Amino acid sequence: YMPAEFTHTMAKAGINNTWYVIGPPIDRLVKYFRFKLIPSIGRETELKIGGHWQKLCQTYDLKEGSSITMKIKSMAERTIQIAIA
Repeated sequence: YMPAEFTHTMAKAGINNTWYVIGPPIDRLVKYFRFKLIPSIGRETELKIGGHWQKLCQTYDLKEGSSITMKIKSMAERTIQIAIA
């Protein structure tokens, strides 16, 4: 789950639309991941993300407690830039 303020801002571009996450380069290659913003079952007002988050976490060796920053890069293109601390 993501903070409601963030997902509700994303929802303005449409729920169930594909979003693209742009990750930091690895070996000078930029990594892209896809996911969808979907309603949470049982939590009427909450939205969650589904898709390639497991692959993103594996690619960047993210573990519980890892810190990332997400920034909406373009609402029109539904892209998010991430930075890993």
